[in-house]
Amino acid sequence: MLIPGLEIGSAGLVLRVLILQLIQVNVIAWFISCKWKFDWLYQFIILGFLIALGMSIKVLVINVLDINVIASILIASFFYIIIVMLAIYIMPWIKN
Repeated sequence: MLIPGLEIGSAGLVLRVLILQLIQVNVIAWFISCKWKFDWLYQFIILGFLIALGMSIKVLVINVLDINVIASILIASFFYIIIVMLAIYIMPWIKN
């Protein structure tokens, strides 16, 4: 439920859904992994890394290349996927 008076509209809805999704995924992961070791810190480290990576690639593609929106999305997505796959290859423990 949105907080009245903040007038955040759809951004508030997105934020609420995101927070509820994070809570739900973590609760389910905790129930599933009661028998195994589950480190909560990795989740925040990886999430922060991926958000920072996505924002960095977006800024680089927009500032370096002067092309239309669809091409910039495709190029940024390509670089994002390559860097994430490279990170998983170099540090395979992050996918667990």
